[in-house]
Amino acid sequence: MDFSNVKNECFQRMVDSHWNQIFYIGYLFVIPVLFTPWQWWQVILGIMLMHYITGFMLAIIFQPAHVIEGTVFPEPDQNNTLRENWTIHQLRTTTNFANGNPVITWLVGGLNYQVEHHLFPGVCHVHFPRIASIVRATALEYDLPYKKCKNLFSGVEGSFTNAQTPGPEQCQIGLIMRHAKLSDPQNRVRCLQDVKHVKMTGVLVTLSY
Repeated sequence: MDFSNVKNECFQRMVDSHWNQIFYIGYLFVIPVLFTPWQWWQVILGIMLMHYITGFMLAIIFQPAHVIEGTVFPEPDQNNTLRENWTIHQLRTTTNFANGNPVITWLVGGLNYQVEHHLFPGVCHVHFPRIASIVRATALEYDLPYKKCKNLFSGVEGSFTNAQTPGPEQCQIGLIMRHAKLSDPQNRVRCLQDVKHVKMTGVLVTLSY
């Protein structure tokens, strides 16, 4: 997987989307203020409530599917290429949840079958429950991961656990702060410079306490 043009493409898409953002603000805020009896602050409260509910729903669906214990986050090498192929990458970076719950499957449109959702984006989600057993058997046959959580709650719990586990950058910052003698003004400045350097350069190291 080549990442050489990803930055340029992302920037171009961001520039191209500015008219969509203007349109979004217009119909979501300007039109209601001008053509409805609601006050501007009531419209803002409605927008905030809508985004909060939408964000919460998206979080409890996609966090267990992508940011959970056992999920890996491969990084490209010096040539901006991932070591493993696309299919294996999907298996390592996605997790299913609540596969035995038809109500959850219907409510989230099959997104609880996240592995199959990534592997077969052109297949209707109603087929995912039957496809899942084939994918799982094939993954086990080739000694590849096939991750899933028993239900939605265990998936959310795993996501919270993962969020509380510090990554390499956080560990390095913690080590800097731990060993710095912050009572000395010079050490405080040096410590902050070191932390800033870690955040700016994205240095990834393995630390043991």
